[in-house]
Amino acid sequence: MLRVADAKTLKVPNPRVREGAVTQQAEHVLQEEAKEKVRGLEVTDINLKLDEMGGNAGLKEQIRRLVAQYGNSQFFEERGVSLPKGILLYGPPGTGKTLSAKIFAGEIGRRFYHVKASDILSKYYGESEQTVRDIFHHVEGPCIIFIDEVDSIGEHRDYASEPTRRVLSELLQQLDGLTSRKDIILLAATNRKESLDPALLRPGRFDRHVLVDLPDEEARKQIWGIHVGKQQANSRVPLFVDALDINTLAQASDGLAGADIEEIVRRVKEKTVFTAFDTQTDVRITTEMLTAEMRDYKIERDKEEQQPRRMGFYHARLETKA
Repeated sequence: MLRVADAKTLKVPNPRVREGAVTQQAEHVLQEEAKEKVRGLEVTDINLKLDEMGGNAGLKEQIRRLVAQYGNSQFFEERGVSLPKGILLYGPPGTGKTLSAKIFAGEIGRRFYHVKASDILSKYYGESEQTVRDIFHHVEGPCIIFIDEVDSIGEHRDYASEPTRRVLSELLQQLDGLTSRKDIILLAATNRKESLDPALLRPGRFDRHVLVDLPDEEARKQIWGIHVGKQQANSRVPLFVDALDINTLAQASDGLAGADIEEIVRRVKEKTVFTAFDTQTDVRITTEMLTAEMRDYKIERDKEEQQPRRMGFYHARLETKA
């Protein structure tokens, strides 16, 4: 790969090749390398499609409509239907907000700038704001900018710390600078929509809100089928019994997200493979093994969810005594 030193000393051996063209090539390479060094930014081309999403027919229909709207903007604008300036995906953890954003990018065929908002924050004064500027400076349309965990830098200013307020102000300025760019689509995701500053949600910024909720029973059947099939496809020997009861698994997994189901299947597969290795026997994953792991997973998750509340109550008591 071409480096900075190479770009400065680049020679043109062929007299018919314009030196300016080579210089432009060197600058392009340097720009691509600079993108890799911006904290919190990943640039990828996505090939995911809607049929790779399990369940949630309502969400898939919303994504299909957005793809149609952005892909045929002139048709809709001639009829008075304006494009949303930004799309906010919100809902419980693990429901597939990032996956939904990537599928939208794959369907519309645009480069995907994935901004991990939590990685932007720095302990050094002014560095977080500079990172926000660097990210938007390197964006090249047509593309999608997806800000993941936007609540970590977009918290309501009445409750946010001073550094977070400065980063939010910089983010709002950068978003406003893109309002006239029809070749750039803004997406963001959060588990805590209620904590976001109203300025982020006003018209002209993230003005279209899409709920990515927990899957219903029919959707969970599809999700179980996808993850069981995926794990089996990654193995050269049979892992699951032929009579795996997807209906029972779907009923028992009420309240779980797709990411939870994926983790449960992964854990059971790992345990089963270790058992087969230790006993040197052929062990297959059954419905009962998955439901047992599901019960343990729910107990573990409930304990983790209760821990922050107990700590918060403890701190509240200390502040009251003080």
